[in-house]
Amino acid sequence: MGVTLSAHSSLAPISLASTIIGFVSFSFTVATLLRVFWGNITTVLNAHDEIHDLLGTLRVQLYEERQSLRNLRRHNKEWGKRRRPKGLPLPRLDDLTIRSMQDTLRHLTRRFKALERPFLDKDTASGRRRYRKSFPPNSRDTWDSEKGLRSQEREWDRELDDEDDPRTQGDVYCHVTLGKRILWVRQRSDALAIIEAVSRLQTRRTARQVGEIAVALYEYGDTIESMDEGMQEIEARFSKIVGIRRVT
Repeated sequence: MGVTLSAHSSLAPISLASTIIGFVSFSFTVATLLRVFWGNITTVLNAHDEIHDLLGTLRVQLYEERQSLRNLRRHNKEWGKRRRPKGLPLPRLDDLTIRSMQDTLRHLTRRFKALERPFLDKDTASGRRRYRKSFPPNSRDTWDSEKGLRSQEREWDRELDDEDDPRTQGDVYCHVTLGKRILWVRQRSDALAIIEAVSRLQTRRTARQVGEIAVALYEYGDTIESMDEGMQEIEARFSKIVGIRRVT
């Protein structure tokens, strides 16, 4: 006489729970894949507008930030010269901070040039020059010698005015083909990362300028207070002189 155990009665709830968990996990995986796939499709479809808008805006931001840091450093040097005759300590730490921000901006600019290079229109003079300048010095010379365009590029350089200012130029990006769209899908995250880094750099520079304004206002307040005290002393002396004359 044997004993028969029913495996279905005790394992059925566990099996059902495992099935539900597996189905939910599979659903989330499929939904994630669909979302990524749809995001890539949307990026491919909107690649033309994104390339022209994001890259153009990013180049302008890099140029404006470079000019802002140059002006800030120039102001820092002039401020130090004005303070030197008074025997006050110079802001060496602030100058090092500005240099650090400039080094960061140069690194971001090199990353941007490498990112922008495949999308430049080499059929226009400004696009060709920007493409040539996107290479490091040695690579640029190699590219010129291989193509035999060194003298021709110099002529293009003479034809362009204010090349360093992207706000004075038109559209320098090429027609976006399917290959360019797929390449943009791979490099779009790098462009967004550079934009975020530039935004952080702008925040640091703004905080630096606000700090300078606060220090200047504090110093001007002390100067105005000392001038006010001096004026009060002058008025007191004049009042004494006038009083003496009236008595005599």
